[in-house]
Amino acid sequence: TWNTRLEGLAQAAANRCVFEHNYGGDYSGLGENLYLGFRTNVSDMITLFYMEHLAYNFSSHQCNRPNVFNFPSCGHYTQVVGSSVKEVGCAIASCSTGNLFVCEYDRTAPSPPYVAGPPCSACSGTSFCYEGLCINGSMRDDLVNNQNKTVTCSLVCKNCGTRVELVGMNPSICMCNCQSGYSGQDCSSEMRENVLQY
Repeated sequence: TWNTRLEGLAQAAANRCVFEHNYGGDYSGLGENLYLGFRTNVSDMITLFYMEHLAYNFSSHQCNRPNVFNFPSCGHYTQVVGSSVKEVGCAIASCSTGNLFVCEYDRTAPSPPYVAGPPCSACSGTSFCYEGLCINGSMRDDLVNNQNKTVTCSLVCKNCGTRVELVGMNPSICMCNCQSGYSGQDCSSEMRENVLQY
């Protein structure tokens, strides 16, 4: 999700025109990607971050070095695809050394950056799936109502739970209706009765 506070921090960092990571203060605990070069298309810059996946070894959670692509690290890639990262803000500034593009993320990506599985198999209970990515109900409503796109509720309910799509709820919701004795986003938590004895 786009975050204007993170965008402001990214713009402040980009405006300094210093190609080095920001730590401490408002930047404490954040993940950050930097690009400095001649490109002006933001999609191209993000694609460069993502291209580091070619050198990432998911089995070892390491960046293969040396690698045929000459990527010095895979940290840009893991930050972009990190499943625990929920918010991002980016900005660009024209500097004497080139265009400095900065993205700030609400946290650093974990290792591994995600758990392997079918696309959208771990979306949260209010999430939908679009082109293999989890999206929230508001994004679903925009894609379906304004852009005529197909969006699915990909939540897999366990223990005989039934999937329910509540569209038009502003925003729409994708959830599991759990059988008696089960709870949780996907009905995987067994509820046990606890009796206190005095």
